[in-house]
Amino acid sequence: MLKVLASGASMFKEGDLLGIGPFSWNPFAEPKIGKNFTNCVHLELLNVELLNEESAKSFLGAAGLGLAGAALAGPLGLVLGVIAGGDTKTKVYALSYKDVKVVVETSSRTDQKKLEKALYKKLV
Repeated sequence: MLKVLASGASMFKEGDLLGIGPFSWNPFAEPKIGKNFTNCVHLELLNVELLNEESAKSFLGAAGLGLAGAALAGPLGLVLGVIAGGDTKTKVYALSYKDVKVVVETSSRTDQKKLEKALYKKLV
């Protein structure tokens, strides 16, 4: 999910959660960004720009993998699990198209891949 941080459009407000998907019964339809069937914009029409990338370690993810590692391999598994677990990357993107200007944040890797694919399509 994409969280709207700032918006210059009336269709998306600050704090809204947006999804990336076809929003139709056809799974092969072009991807769209929006809240529902009516409030959405085709991803290929948007200008996508990466503004910020931040790495963070999730406490719950690190603790969960640490406990699993401890159960499987003892103290060494605990240390390795804590080191390996809970890495998240949060990225902030600026999306614009005509009068729609939105700044969104996401930590979902699938959403990041879709947005970066649209970003690199514009560059090529």
